Amino acid sequence: MKIPDALTGAIRQAQSVLLVAHVSPDGDALGSSLALARALRGMGKSVSILDKDAVPRIYRFLPGWEAVSAELPDVSGGEPDALVLLDCGELERTGFKSLPGRVKLVVDHHLTERSYGDVRWVLPTVSSTGEMVYNLIRALGAEIDAKTALCLYTAIFTDTGGFRYSSSTPSSFRAAADLVELGVKPWSITENVYESISPARMRLMGMAINGIRFHDDVAVIVVTHDMYRETGTTDEDTENFANLARSIQGVEVAVFIRQTGPESFKVSMRSKGRVNVAAIAETIRGGGHHNAAGGKMDGTLAEVEERIVVALKNARRDSQS
Repeated sequence: MKIPDALTGAIRQAQSVLLVAHVSPDGDALGSSLALARALRGMGKSVSILDKDAVPRIYRFLPGWEAVSAELPDVSGGEPDALVLLDCGELERTGFKSLPGRVKLVVDHHLTERSYGDVRWVLPTVSSTGEMVYNLIRALGAEIDAKTALCLYTAIFTDTGGFRYSSSTPSSFRAAADLVELGVKPWSITENVYESISPARMRLMGMAINGIRFHDDVAVIVVTHDMYRETGTTDEDTENFANLARSIQGVEVAVFIRQTGPESFKVSMRSKGRVNVAAIAETIRGGGHHNAAGGKMDGTLAEVEERIVVALKNARRDSQS
């Protein structure tokens, strides 16, 4: 895996580093951030981790999660030597209007047409940002101890869907094997991420599944503010909901629509391969991969659902022409 010399050089030179991931952080964003922070601190650097949103409960087994803050740190000299965006390639995805850093670096595996950052290392064909950070830490000559390995494995494991997705490659399995040799216990991570569903989340999941709507081979699953209130849940309880409808026989694309405001919604799409949902996500202030992407849409729920279903059907028609 080729890593830009400008990236490793900037990190080596920096004494203070600010790590920032995307809003609604997932296992890849958090695992990558926490792992890189531990490695850089082991190199004697001052490291802060910033995220607009709180760490979801299911990821609070990760070592050091308490250090993730929503407030910009006080840095001697006015701003950190290096700002590193992890698992996102643009400022908008962080939820902040501006971020300090004498040099701005991007480490991401999502395809995007934006060009934020002084040095961008973006590899859309790699399984996860966690796999990239694993190789980056190795290139820096930093230590990967047992806790760092746990964070990296969680990042790779969650973004490959437990190594079920087509993004799972020989290199991701090799990285995972190395991390297991360093002390990771796979079942412990599986239990925390996939086998610890709260009763409230299970009720929300049941309501969402019961309300699935089908548009030929497109399935739409929805969570609204009313459903949160009825079940006593929050948006962090919806992780992996986008995959629920994709598992249905005959469904080619699953759409998860999550309400974020009176007439604003987060849309996540999952494809089985024949539809490039990343191309559609680019049109709704988002991005992602061929088979997994998302963005934001405004309007009523009915309007949002109609627009996204029409876009998907048009994309399916174009792919067949």
